[in-house]
Amino acid sequence: MQALADRLADGALAGWPAVLVSAVVISLYALLVFTFFSVTAGVLSWVERRVAARMQSRIGPNRVGPQGFLQWLADGLKTFLKEDLVPDGADALLFRAAPYFVFTGTFLTLVALPFSSHVIAADLNVGLLYVMAITSLVVVGLLMAGWASNNKWSIIGGMRSAAQIVSYEIPAALALLVPVMLAGSLSTQQIIARQGAIDWFVFHDPFTFVSFWIFLISATAEGNRAPFDIPEAESELVSGYNTEYSGMRFLFFFFAEWETYSSSARSPRLHSSADGRSRSFRREAGSTDFSKYWCSFPNRSFGCSC
Repeated sequence: MQALADRLADGALAGWPAVLVSAVVISLYALLVFTFFSVTAGVLSWVERRVAARMQSRIGPNRVGPQGFLQWLADGLKTFLKEDLVPDGADALLFRAAPYFVFTGTFLTLVALPFSSHVIAADLNVGLLYVMAITSLVVVGLLMAGWASNNKWSIIGGMRSAAQIVSYEIPAALALLVPVMLAGSLSTQQIIARQGAIDWFVFHDPFTFVSFWIFLISATAEGNRAPFDIPEAESELVSGYNTEYSGMRFLFFFFAEWETYSSSARSPRLHSSADGRSRSFRREAGSTDFSKYWCSFPNRSFGCSC
């Protein structure tokens, strides 16, 4: 993004201050990514509900749009218009802030996760370390949500969620050390570029193969979905840490979960890569192949293609 800002500052926006140009570029990039993942989250919610309905011998959403595909738009509008309630006994400040901590912790991972060899917010030389560090905000937000709700179901759900995420982050981080050591870099772009069309890290040796699956399972667990759904546990805790939430604050928790899915889907690419060309060759050829980058970060780390 900085390279784009520099080109604009030297060209179309030549008279603008460099700081303002950078701010505009970053804001537009953030808006585009947020819009993309809002749509992605909606589509994923529809897919999840339809698949779950078939597994449970139900119909699922089928009224709004073909096969109920536009149900996510109706739900989004309904959630946006619902009243934002704060329980009388809740800590109002922490209660209101918690969903944004959770969402921010997942959304900011996109800073270091590439969409292609040319499209990345910041190619940090410690990109992988940044991704693991920024996601710690999720734990803080979930604990805040449970504690501030002043509800026993919420506090139990918050504690369960924090315990689960912390527990699975340890094996996930250790598994990601494997592609880091093989690539000799913490940069997500460099890790992907060090792998070829067949020379994936996931097949480098038995240890990399095992570490890939450890990471994939750990990343799935952080999404709070069955069989790792103890933080919400509808049969035990009503809805867990988000029991007292309504309106858009309630939706932001699920935004974070669906973004976790997306990031988890792109991350494994660190263990694998579908692109047989080197990064320098891609730059010389001017190629920007989004299909080869649009995988979860675990997948890209170990080299698996989508």
